[in-house]
Amino acid sequence: MTRIFLFLLLNLQCFLLSAIDYTGIYSFSKGLNKPNGSLCVFQIKPDTVFYYLSNMTGAPDFNLTNMKGFLRIDSSTAHYRKDSCKVQLEFKQSIISVNQSTGCKSDFTVDGQYKKNGNSLKRPVTWMTEYTEKGGIIQVDSSMVYFAPHAESKQLFSLKKETAVKVLDEVNGFYLIESPKQKNEFHWTQKKNVLLNKK
Repeated sequence: MTRIFLFLLLNLQCFLLSAIDYTGIYSFSKGLNKPNGSLCVFQIKPDTVFYYLSNMTGAPDFNLTNMKGFLRIDSSTAHYRKDSCKVQLEFKQSIISVNQSTGCKSDFTVDGQYKKNGNSLKRPVTWMTEYTEKGGIIQVDSSMVYFAPHAESKQLFSLKKETAVKVLDEVNGFYLIESPKQKNEFHWTQKKNVLLNKK
C-alpha cells in the first residue's frame, strides 16, 4: 500500500511540474535611464515556449539587444544557441534567470533576473522589434488569430475579410498583427491570411 501511495505521489508531482504555465511578462530594471529588459513568454505546450527578449543599455548610448524564438524546456531549463552565442534560461515560478556566454556579440548583455509582472501579455513599453511595420488587410474570411506564432498554440478568435491590420513582425509563417480595436496585444495570424499594402 505504501508503494502505491508513493507511486501516486511521484506521478502527481511530475504532473504538477509539467503543468506550470510560464506565460507572462518578465522584466528587470536598474533604474531610470539605466539598463533594463523585458522577456515576453508564450507557453505553447508544457515543454515549448515562444519568447521575445529585449534589453537596453541605458544612457548615454541606449543600445538595444533583441532575441526571439522557440525554446524547449527540459527540467526547468532552456537553451538558445546561434553560432557561438549560447543563452541559458532557468525557469522558476515567478523568475527567469538568463545567462549568456562570452560568444554572444550583442550590444548589451541579456544576463539578469527577470521577475514576473503578471500573466497578461500586452506589449510592454520596452518591447521592440527589428521588423519594419507594414499595413495590410485580411484577405480570407474567418482568419484565425493565435496566441503565439505556432499552429498548435491557443486559438483566440477570427477576423473578418477586409479588416485592416498593422503587421509588426514575422515569425514561423505567421504575422504579428495589430487591429484597430485591439492595440498592444500579441495576436498572430498565418501570413497567407494577410495581403500587405503596396508601397
